[in-house]
Amino acid sequence: MLTLNQNTGNTIALTLNESATLTSTTYLMTLTNDMSLYEVSGITLTDTSSYPDRYNKFILTPTTTRASQNLANSIVFLSDAGYYQYKCYTTGGQLLEVGKFLLEASTQIIPKKKYTKNDKKVKKVYQNK
Repeated sequence: MLTLNQNTGNTIALTLNESATLTSTTYLMTLTNDMSLYEVSGITLTDTSSYPDRYNKFILTPTTTRASQNLANSIVFLSDAGYYQYKCYTTGGQLLEVGKFLLEASTQIIPKKKYTKNDKKVKKVYQNK
């Protein structure tokens, strides 16, 4: 499973040529969020691998702003962090690979604990003292 970060160019390596009937340097991708079922299709992936017979290397950039989306340059609006299913196709429509990836948020919100004078009494209640 792949792990991607939001608002960052993520390099991903896939093995698409082993399933393809025609050799290509351009592929299409569809992404679907597992929870919300939000789907983005028509993402163009350009192979930058030095050894395309062995693996295919792409740069995919998930962004949190809809205005920045540019599917032709692999910049995709994905506002929700979480698990996604990806499907890769040839430009002719042949399905080559299906998989999962985890999109991690660019910033994590960690709630602060608010301490009160009452904390020692609460601790005693839970410890039966």
